[in-house]
Amino acid sequence: MSGQNAPDRHARFVLGEGEMKVAIEEDPRVPNAATVIIKKEDHTIGNMLRGQLLHIPYVVFAGYRVPHPLQADVVLRIQVDGKDSSQTPTTALQTATRELILILAAARLQFEASCKSFTERQELGLGADGADLGGAYGDFAQAGGFAQ
Repeated sequence: MSGQNAPDRHARFVLGEGEMKVAIEEDPRVPNAATVIIKKEDHTIGNMLRGQLLHIPYVVFAGYRVPHPLQADVVLRIQVDGKDSSQTPTTALQTATRELILILAAARLQFEASCKSFTERQELGLGADGADLGGAYGDFAQAGGFAQ
C-alpha cells in the first residue's frame, strides 16, 4: 500500500533519460570537502559507503543523509585531511567503492559455498556438524527435517 504522494516504485530506482547517477560538488566553505549526491539510492548504499570511507586513513569525516523519505537520493559528505594533493574526496569515494565491491564479492562467494556445502550435507543426510542424522532419529533429515 503506497501513500497518495509516494512516487511510483519504478521511478524511485530507475534513472530517467539523461539523469546522472552521481554528482560531486566541492564544498567552498570547508577545505578538502565535497558533497556527493547519489540518485535513486537509499540508506543501504549510504551507510555502506560511509562506513567504508571511515576506514580510509586520510578521510577526516564521512556522513550521509537521505533528504526526504519520498526522495530516493543519498547525500554523502566527505572531508579528507589534505596532506597529499592526490588524496581528494573523489579518490576516497573511488577507493571505498572498489573496496566494497571486493568485500561484497567475497561475501557472495562465501555464501554460495556455504549454501552448496549445506545442500550437499542435506543430500547425504548429515547435520551441520557432519553428524549422521539417521540412527536414533530415523530418516528425519531425509524426510525434510522439521515441517515449515
